Amino acid sequence: MSQRAEPHQSLIHSIFSHDPKTIVYVDQYGLKTLGNLESTVAGLVEQLDHYDQQNWVLHESNPYLFLVALLALIIKGRNVYIVSRGQLENVPDVVSGEYCFIGSSFTPQTPVDVSTSGSWLWDETESIINSHSPPFSELPLADFFSSGFVCFLTSGSTGKPKPVQKNITQLTDEIALFATQWQLRNDSVYFCLVSHQHIYGLGFGYLLPLYLGSPFYGYTNSGILRATEAIELHAITKSSPIKKAVVIASPTAGRMAERIIELKEEHSIVDDSQVIPVSRVFCAGGKLGIGECHQMHSLFGSSLTEILGSTETGAVAFREHHPINTDFDDWKLLPGIKLLGAKTNIGNRIPLKAWGAHVSGLHGEPLSTGDEILVTAINQFQLCGRLDRIKKIEGKRISLDHVSNVLDQHPFVDQCYITPLETSQREYLGGCIVLSAPGLECYRSKGKFELDSELRTHLSDIFDPVTLPRYFRYVDHIAQNSQGKITAQSAEAMFTNEYPRYPIIISKYILDGERMDTRSNAALEMKIPADLLYLRGHFSGLPVVPGLILLQWAHYYCTVVLGVKTDPAKVSRLKFSKIIQPGDIVKLGLSFTDASISFNYSQGDGVVMASGVLYHSSYRGDTGFGND
Repeated sequence: MSQRAEPHQSLIHSIFSHDPKTIVYVDQYGLKTLGNLESTVAGLVEQLDHYDQQNWVLHESNPYLFLVALLALIIKGRNVYIVSRGQLENVPDVVSGEYCFIGSSFTPQTPVDVSTSGSWLWDETESIINSHSPPFSELPLADFFSSGFVCFLTSGSTGKPKPVQKNITQLTDEIALFATQWQLRNDSVYFCLVSHQHIYGLGFGYLLPLYLGSPFYGYTNSGILRATEAIELHAITKSSPIKKAVVIASPTAGRMAERIIELKEEHSIVDDSQVIPVSRVFCAGGKLGIGECHQMHSLFGSSLTEILGSTETGAVAFREHHPINTDFDDWKLLPGIKLLGAKTNIGNRIPLKAWGAHVSGLHGEPLSTGDEILVTAINQFQLCGRLDRIKKIEGKRISLDHVSNVLDQHPFVDQCYITPLETSQREYLGGCIVLSAPGLECYRSKGKFELDSELRTHLSDIFDPVTLPRYFRYVDHIAQNSQGKITAQSAEAMFTNEYPRYPIIISKYILDGERMDTRSNAALEMKIPADLLYLRGHFSGLPVVPGLILLQWAHYYCTVVLGVKTDPAKVSRLKFSKIIQPGDIVKLGLSFTDASISFNYSQGDGVVMASGVLYHSSYRGDTGFGND
C-alpha cells in the first residue's frame, strides 16, 4: 500500500484502507459508511465494463452520487470531465472524440446536444444507491492499472470554459501535502461549503476527508446555513467519538456569516453543550476582506487559513488570519512549492509562477495563477492584482472582457468597459457605459435606476447574479492612453471620484462687446453629464438639472472664466422655460457688471431654457482668466 507507482491506485487504496464501518458521508437524509460507498462504487465499476468510451462527462448535483461516479471512473482509468449546469452547452467544444454522460442530474429535457455522445448512464439513481455488488477490492488487480485524468472547466480569457486536466497523482499529492502541513487527522468532521464540482471543494471538502478516514457533510445549495445548523445541533456525530469540525469555506461564507449569527441569536438555537467546536476554517476561491475575516471568526470561533491558488495550479500559498489583527500577513508558499524568480526579485513585482509536486504542468513547467505579486522574501509575497482580465467575484471566476462583450450587444450601449472595484468588505464590478442614442433616451425618460435594471437583466441571462456589475457609470467617453487603450486606472477613477458636480465644458470664449477690456462677457458650450450628482433623486423617471444648480453654475463660471469674485445677494427676473436633462448640450451666456451677473442657458437653435440676474453686494476685481 505504501508504493505510489500508480496514482489512482494510491488514492483509491488510501481511501478504502480504512475500517468499512467508518462513517464517511453525512447529509440531512442519513449516514453512509465506507462499506456502503465501496459496495456502490463496485456496482458502478461493473456497469462501466459495458462501455468502451474513454471520455465521460460527469454532472451530478448530489455529492454522494458524484463521488460514486468519480471513484468508479478513476478505478476504470477513464477521463472524467466535471461540468456544472452552466457549462453543459460547452461540452462539445472541450471534449475531443466520443463521450458519454453520467449523472442522475441529466434528464431528457437537459439542453445539451447529445448527438455525438455514446449513451446515457445512471438514469435510475435508485438502482445505483441500492447496489450490493462485491467490494472492488476483490476485483482483478488489473482494473487499477489504466490511466486517466480529471478535467475541470474554468473561464478562459474569452469567458468560455477552458479545460484544465489534472492527473490523479497531482490530486493525491495536493491532498497529502494539505494533511501534512496542518497535521490533519481522522478526528474531525468536515463541513464543505463549496460545490463538489469545484476543484477546491472536491479536493479539500470531499477527497481529503476520505483520504483521512473522516466523515464529511455533503454540500447543498443551502450551504453554510445547513452546515451551521448541523454543527450546532450535533446531528452528525452522535454515534461517533469525533467531537471537532473542520470547515472548508469560500469568501461567500464570510458575507453570510453576519446574518447567520443574527438568526442564531433570534431563534436561540445555540446550545454550547450541543455545538461541535470548529478547530479550523480553510477559505479559498476569492480574496477575503477584513470584515469577512472578522465575521467568520465570530461565526466559527476558530483559526482561519486562507488558501491561494487557481484551477490550473491548485493550492500554491497560504496565510493565517487572527481575530485581533487588522492587517493581513504576507502569503507563504506551501512546502515543496517554488516561486519562479523569487531569489533575484525580492522587493520587486513579478508574475506569480510556481511549480512543485502538484503544481507543475504536464511537462514539469511552472504554471501561472495570473496574479502579479511583490516578493518580500524567497518564500513570501504580497498580492498586487491580476495580470489578465479574469476576476473572481464571490468565489466565481468571470472574464471582464466577456461581460463587456455581452453588454456591447445591447442596443442601449455604444461602448463599455468593466473594471474590478473593492472596499474593505467585498469585491465587485463596475461598468463604465457610453450610451447610444436609444440608451440616452431611455435614461432621460425612465431614469438611471430603470436603465441599470435593464442592463443587469440583459447580463443575468448569461452570468451568475452575484457577478453582475454593482454600479454603472454613464459617461460621454472612456479615457484612453496614448496607445488608444483603456486603462484600469482611468476606469477606476470614474468610480472612486465623486459624482461630477459640474458640466463637461466643450468650449469657452470671450464674446465681442463694448467691454472686452474688462472681460465682462463670455459664453460656454457645455454638456450635462449622465451621472451628475444633482440628478440623483431629481426626479425618478425624469432626471432634471435643478434650477438652484443652474444659478450656482452661473456664479461659478463667472468666477473662473471672467476672473471676478462676487457675493450674490439676490436673484431677479428668474425664468425656467425648458428643462435641462442629462446629455443635453447647452450654451451658457454670462455678462458681468459692477452690480450684477446676467446669465442665460440656451440650445443651439437659440431657444432660451433658463435665465436670470444675480445681484451682488461688492466687486473685488481679479482680471486673471481662470480654468474650469
